[in-house]
Amino acid sequence: MASKFFERFLLRESVEPKFGSGGGTGKSQAILFVGVLFGALSKILYDYFYAGTAQSVGAYVIACIASIVIFPQLYYVGGLDQRKLSFAHWTLAFQNGFFWNVAFAAIASRMNGS
Repeated sequence: MASKFFERFLLRESVEPKFGSGGGTGKSQAILFVGVLFGALSKILYDYFYAGTAQSVGAYVIACIASIVIFPQLYYVGGLDQRKLSFAHWTLAFQNGFFWNVAFAAIASRMNGS
């Protein structure tokens, strides 16, 4: 079970993409990850301006760590490893970063077998 968990973080490219051509390149992975990271950091700013929550360096560190954790889930479940990179895919990555706490809860429930 643990090895399967860690395999998700290797971000292996598909041998044969189901849709389009290419997909899963290192460059597109980096661009999509930046989308997730920007989304997670934007959520902190959103909470600051609209909910008045206090800002700390720890919140930014947690957002960065959460981005690393949820990116493989988005990359494989969203099928982004099998499609060409597009702006729509980047916005999906941004959205998943913005709502990282929801994605993290989904990952946690999967790991618990729920």
